[in-house]
Amino acid sequence: MVSYYSDRAGEYDKIYEIEERQEDLSLIKDLLHEMLKGWQILDVACGTGYWTEHLAHKAAAIHGFDVNDSVLEIAKKRNYGEAEVTFEQGDVFDYSSDKKWESLFGGFIWSHILVQELPRFLNNLHKNLKSGALVIFVDNTPIGNSNYKITYEDGLGNTFQTRYLQDGSSHQVLKNFPSVGFLIDILRPLATNIEIQFFEYYWILSYRIR
Repeated sequence: MVSYYSDRAGEYDKIYEIEERQEDLSLIKDLLHEMLKGWQILDVACGTGYWTEHLAHKAAAIHGFDVNDSVLEIAKKRNYGEAEVTFEQGDVFDYSSDKKWESLFGGFIWSHILVQELPRFLNNLHKNLKSGALVIFVDNTPIGNSNYKITYEDGLGNTFQTRYLQDGSSHQVLKNFPSVGFLIDILRPLATNIEIQFFEYYWILSYRIR
């Protein structure tokens, strides 16, 4: 997974250029601007900074981290306007911030976490947040990832896709598609004010940590 996204860094943002997804993307961006205007945001697995850049239009400050240096180098070259934006390398399972954040954004990371690892993933991220912090995740619906077919499913319900990059290399990539019920069941012990919206290509989840 890490090597796949490192190798894909230069072509990753092309997924956001697909014409039929523009309406959904516009709706998601408007929602994020409304929900996170003026906030200080911890941007989890920020990748190339595509979503960081859009959040920066309204946010007060953003700190993004990602396990891959190659995507961070792209992120650092974007224009973030007046928002205070910083980056560092870090892994979602052991990341520790120097401060407690009032909000967290995770764009397209949930689907790349093994089902059995989700509690550990969430608990570690929550340690970096203030009590009652706002958490938002955005990810794909199955339709939104229909250009890649599921090629393998393990005994725990994790699904994998075989993906090909422009250099011809193939990669087995974890890509899970949770239902509303699954999301609620996972979050109920950890969160309040859980809200989930499903669009054609994407879903957006928000909640407050306990």
